[in-house]
Amino acid sequence: MATTPTSTGVLDRDPIENQEAPVKKDRTHWLYIMVIIAVVAGAAIGLMAPDVGKALKPLGTGFVALIKMIIAPVNVVVTP
Repeated sequence: MATTPTSTGVLDRDPIENQEAPVKKDRTHWLYIMVIIAVVAGAAIGLMAPDVGKALKPLGTGFVALIKMIIAPVNVVVTP
């Protein structure tokens, strides 16, 4: 009975198998950053230029509506 030789040389290894998968950031990470930036910008505008802040109220209302639209499906999926 013949046996086939097995080699454990460097060339026999799969190079893709030994590589680690690249770490990807979650997409929601950017959402948190955008919300924090918006809150800080809104507070700064409200303190430095209250009239401009009042004029930007529709933009803020739209922003809050968009956030609610994103959070609503998450709430339905997470809640048992």
